[in-house]
Amino acid sequence: MKIIKSLSFLLFFACASSNASTLERCNKIFYAKVPPIIENALLSKDIYELCFSGFAVSYSGISKTGLWSASLLTPESLKAAYQIKRNNTFHEEERIPFQHRSLLTDYRGSSFDRGHLSPSADRFTVQDQYESFSLVNMIPQSPHNNQEEWRLIEEALRAFVTRNNQPVYVITGPLFLGNKLRKIGNNVLVPSHIYKVVLFPKLNVAGAYVAINDESGRYDYVSINQLQLYSGIKFFPKASQSEIFNYRFILPVNSHEAVNMKSFRVASNNSSAIFFQLPKQGSENIPPISNQVNSMVKQNRSEMVNLATDAAKSNVNLVSDWVRRILSK
Repeated sequence: MKIIKSLSFLLFFACASSNASTLERCNKIFYAKVPPIIENALLSKDIYELCFSGFAVSYSGISKTGLWSASLLTPESLKAAYQIKRNNTFHEEERIPFQHRSLLTDYRGSSFDRGHLSPSADRFTVQDQYESFSLVNMIPQSPHNNQEEWRLIEEALRAFVTRNNQPVYVITGPLFLGNKLRKIGNNVLVPSHIYKVVLFPKLNVAGAYVAINDESGRYDYVSINQLQLYSGIKFFPKASQSEIFNYRFILPVNSHEAVNMKSFRVASNNSSAIFFQLPKQGSENIPPISNQVNSMVKQNRSEMVNLATDAAKSNVNLVSDWVRRILSK
């Protein structure tokens, strides 16, 4: 038994050391060459950190999804990406031990899309494009969210970077909030929300999008600091101008807005109600009528008034509830 325990410790230590050295090999995609830090200790269990050609992923063996996927978009990388044909070769990641690995069969018949964290359309080489279809870069994503709102947000970022000649650091990941989390396949957790963090280093602008992972079309802009409360992740550990993380920058939500946006405005209220809204299910989970989509952000903004900071802090405990429930089984 002692030998087994010692061996387990050595394997764990070797894995952790390998993960650290792996991220050092792709540190150019991180702001100040420092990757995000998972500050919630419970979220740090069974983590695998992987470098790819143009992005990096921190993958959870508990949720069997990425917890974050990071990349750096530049006008030059996107110019190359526009020439790359979509690959569509979804594949399992053999670097993940089988017991923690998400499988192609997990998604079959689930009614969820295999939603990219780092988008395939951002990838700038054939190899980079292929790697983006690894299941560690996927989450179970609502079809309407994946194919409509989230797609438009991804297009907006590419359009802004290209039109304004501005690089951007991007980190995308899931949130697991609430007490009714769903699973597909062999215990792949379905996120309640999806986030995308952006930092424009030359503009001194940083913010995030958060969408509810259902068919409702609900999403909002949020401050990085508020998102960090709910995610348990510090996205830019070496940022010197961290006071900007308190602000809700109004970000473009489609390519038309992006090409016409010359600067970023700041919302009058720094808190968002999006974290208090959970996915709809059953007969209530239907896509919005087209003229209702643009009203979603306005509705979210009106609900933000007088949001209490202490309420946000108390609800951050929901981030780790799903870990406790799984580990207790």
